[in-house]
Amino acid sequence: MEYKGIETAADYKAKGDKFYDEKDYDNAIKNYDMAIALNDNDVEVYFNRGMLHLIKEEYENAIECYSKVIDIEPDYAKAHYCRGYVYYVKKEHDKAIKDYNKVIDIKPDYAEAYYCRGNTYYFINRNISVSKSRIQYQ
Repeated sequence: MEYKGIETAADYKAKGDKFYDEKDYDNAIKNYDMAIALNDNDVEVYFNRGMLHLIKEEYENAIECYSKVIDIEPDYAKAHYCRGYVYYVKKEHDKAIKDYNKVIDIKPDYAEAYYCRGNTYYFINRNISVSKSRIQYQ
């Protein structure tokens, strides 16, 4: 039995989705927080909240959300992919590569994971080469 005026996790999720679509990210996050308070196992809510934190460049919060998705549903490839991207942005390249590898293990046809993993390796190797050249010419 549902009481009039009492909102459910699904109600808050729907409001959060509406605010997300309207690019009102702070209100979307607030509603997702309320949805989580009522149901802390909804991977879509955590994932969407992670995306909002990523958009707002709140990287630690984004990682926390994606990690919660992965805790609940370990084979959620897109959560591994997005968390890997956040690690890449934070220059935590080993963690990024680990997440991209996991995406590829889960979903071998996830082309973006190969691309981002390659970019990460390229970035690491480029920095190693630059560091070595600086040592040689000093």
